[in-house]
Amino acid sequence: MPELRVAVIASHNGSNLRALHRASLVADARFRIVLVISNNSDSGALRYARDNAIPARHLSGRTHDDPDEAIRAALVEHSADWVVTAGYLKKIGPRTRAEFSGRIINVHPALLPRHGGPRMYGGHVHQAVLDAGDPVSGVSVHLVSDEYDTGQIIAQVEVPVQPGDTVETLGARVLHAEHTLLPDVVRRIATRHTARSTLVLVRHAEPFTPRAGGPGDYERSLTAAGEQQAELLVTDLAALSPTVIFSSPYLRAVRTIQPLARRTGLPIETDHDLREWESGIGPTPDYARYYCESWAEPSLARPGGESLRQLSDRAAAILTTLAHRHRGRTVVVGSHGTFISRALIAFGRGEVDWAFSRAMPMPAVYRLDFEDERVQSTGPGLRP
Repeated sequence: MPELRVAVIASHNGSNLRALHRASLVADARFRIVLVISNNSDSGALRYARDNAIPARHLSGRTHDDPDEAIRAALVEHSADWVVTAGYLKKIGPRTRAEFSGRIINVHPALLPRHGGPRMYGGHVHQAVLDAGDPVSGVSVHLVSDEYDTGQIIAQVEVPVQPGDTVETLGARVLHAEHTLLPDVVRRIATRHTARSTLVLVRHAEPFTPRAGGPGDYERSLTAAGEQQAELLVTDLAALSPTVIFSSPYLRAVRTIQPLARRTGLPIETDHDLREWESGIGPTPDYARYYCESWAEPSLARPGGESLRQLSDRAAAILTTLAHRHRGRTVVVGSHGTFISRALIAFGRGEVDWAFSRAMPMPAVYRLDFEDERVQSTGPGLRP
């Protein structure tokens, strides 16, 4: 079963880290802690991580001129899927927030939006609750945004304020609730994450035009402009944090995602079932007429070729196999325009037709999100 890779950032004792780690060791937890970061070299969080063989880093203004970039790079290096800030007293920097947008959560010892913001941590929060005469306090787990404690709230639990409570007694009960709520939220995130997978279909960049006597499908490569187009794809594709790269064995598809492979250090695995449509049509000036006839009659198959309906079946089968085999992961697939078009049809995109296929850019990127039995597709030319 795939696991959610969680990084924890803490400043002091790390009691929430300990609770999370204990929860991660339970059977079917579906997450594990892959990195602990602290801005405090003497923090209990770092000691606990090292005692339990969890990779640990002290990253702060003392160790780096740009601690935000150092934190971002460390999280990427350890392939973190989500980040948990637990008792971290610094603001997460803009580079880290951008890299892990929507994937950083914080646990706060009050019922936000009450008693949040700068300098509202630990005993300061509990004192504010008591001073306000609130009948209840609690715990909030929320997404991290660019301001303290203002991100979307994911879950909350109430903790009653009892007569005679002090900062210490209220804080102890709130902390106990944190140790329950935070692991529960991470387990729920992990369950959703590992139940879905994402395929990123990449149509190849501009290739050399096929010609009689010229290179065949396996050898025909990209033009100089196509090579530049492939390089321009790298940043956007790498931002999706792929964990595996597949490709059609045709050279124009492989060359389109080679820059991504170099950037990520991932190998390209080729699969013959990801190849372009075997139309049975050789290089000819009126190939478009033959293609149009095939789109009008998808069951038509020429000698030595396959029908478009057969291509749809092949595309759906191989892509579904990849999605199930790599649950909880993002897979980049280098392929071809007709293959992608017929795959989109197979997964319910009725607006895809011959005109759509002809208008598909080179290169083009389409995303298929598989969750349970549902497949959601997005990309150029598709309705929202």
